[in-house]
Amino acid sequence: MIDKDEVLDVSSFYGGMMFGQNIISPEKIHRTLESIKTKLLNKTPIGGAVRYENDHYFESKPPVLGNPWHVTTLWIAQYYIGMGSIDDGLKLIELSLNHGLSSGVMSEQFNPTDGQPISVAPLVWSHAELINTLLDLGLSS
Repeated sequence: MIDKDEVLDVSSFYGGMMFGQNIISPEKIHRTLESIKTKLLNKTPIGGAVRYENDHYFESKPPVLGNPWHVTTLWIAQYYIGMGSIDDGLKLIELSLNHGLSSGVMSEQFNPTDGQPISVAPLVWSHAELINTLLDLGLSS
């Protein structure tokens, strides 16, 4: 028996975008992004992409939808860049860079109300996705 999880999660979008081209239609990936834009992207006071609906990991005070993650924000930037929406991608790159430490170190997440880094810092995964995103940006020009 298959038990479906109906919670919208940016990682499901990313998996389909990066690895499901032969299985998942571009239209379905686009529809999933539209749902993410409606429910998870820029829905906190500071902006960015929350990992999934009602994420309580490192819950902020007061609690909001969840904390934005550098990784999820950059995944959406990668999609925008790949679709030719360079300005939208650049805005998300800038948002992510603005919420790192002054040294350039990026954490796992950032506070949804004041933008301060939350959780592990440095997080290699955040830095790796920034590099991937910048490489995508270079390939699109």
